[in-house]
Order: sequence, then structure tokens, then C-alpha cells
Amino acid sequence: FWNHWAQWPGRSRLLAAKYTVSEMTHGKLHTLLRHIGGKPTVPQWLRPEVLQEHGVQLRKPRIRPEDNAEGRRVIAELALSLSQRGIAALLRHGDRNSMRFSIESRVPFLTLDMVNLLLSMPEDYLISQTGNTKHVFRAAMRGIVPDEILDRKDKIGFATPEQNWLLGIGDTVRQWLRESLHFPFLNQAKVLEEFDAVSKGKKAFSWQVWRWVNFGRWCMHAHAE
Repeated sequence: FWNHWAQWPGRSRLLAAKYTVSEMTHGKLHTLLRHIGGKPTVPQWLRPEVLQEHGVQLRKPRIRPEDNAEGRRVIAELALSLSQRGIAALLRHGDRNSMRFSIESRVPFLTLDMVNLLLSMPEDYLISQTGNTKHVFRAAMRGIVPDEILDRKDKIGFATPEQNWLLGIGDTVRQWLRESLHFPFLNQAKVLEEFDAVSKGKKAFSWQVWRWVNFGRWCMHAHAE
């Protein structure tokens, strides 16, 4: 399974190893391994001591399913995603986007009957022994949907060009990030340093840039009022 899984786009045996170790470690060991892997819990643009003084717990939250029965762990993770993480935020985005443009939007795979049916199935109906996702659905659509669609492995969500948008107004964004917010926990010099690294292609673009901008503009607006 490991080898088959690693053959999909964006995956590798090394990534599989990282995921496996991540799932099998807890507490300080998990935090240490994340740090070694280049994913520290606290980024450099935050001053952790200030946050800790005010009781903020600086560790990555890990919501784990209560059901740990063999052969049902994937199902338990999927059920948790539906109820406590991920899906709720995506549905909110979908609702706001569709209402903004007066579009009726539906999510037919999230009807209660469909969810209960899928969560009652054996795990290899959902993820095959060769790492094929949506396994039972792809099989059901065979002969109805073209094979080139069913056999695709590079599907992505409806990605928005936020990198082009934000870097296209890089000078304006940089000026926004320079405006002093007077928050002792925020190291704005490091924020600017990281933004410059992203602008020059030395660091991968991420949603963090938008979060900085969004937080900063919100604070400036709140202060103005």
C-alpha cells in the first residue's frame, strides 16, 4: 500500500514515512519531530513568550477520533472531518461564494443518507489496497463516466489565484505589512522578511500572506473606529 500510495502526484515514500511517524507520535516527541521536519509550532514572526504570559497554549491542536478500532480508523477520521474539522469551513466558503453571485449551490455527497452509507462501508471500499481514493464511487461510475476522468490522480479543488493577486500588488501589500499594529506578540520585522522571501521566490507562497494582510487591515480599521 505504501508503494502504491507514493506513486500518486505530490506523494513520495518519504512523505508516507513522515505521515506515518506523525500519526504514531504524541506530545513533546511529536512537536520535536515537526520542528526537525521544518514545521515549528511557533513561527518566527510570533513572540511566544508574550503569548505564554497570557496563558496561550503554543502547541498544534490535534483532534483525534475516539474510535480506534482496527479496520475502522480511516472511517473514524472521515467522520471526525465531517463533524469537527475541515468540512464546516469549506461549506462556509461555499455558501458565501455562491450567495455573493446569486448561485444555487448543492453538495449532494453530504446528504445524511449518503454519509451514513459511506461511513458504514468497509474501508477498502473508500480507499483501495492500491491507494485509489473514492474507490467504490469510481467503480460505480465505470462505463458511465469516461475512464480518463475516473483514472485521474491529479485532481485539485477550485484553486483561486491568490498568489497572483497578492504578489501583483506586492508594493501595496508590503506597505500594509509595515504599518505598526502595536501588538507585542507580533514581530513585524520577521513578517516583512518572510514576505520578501515569498516575493523573491525563496520561500513557497502560502495562505499565511493573506492572513497577515487580513489581520492587519482589520486591526487598522478597528483602530480607526
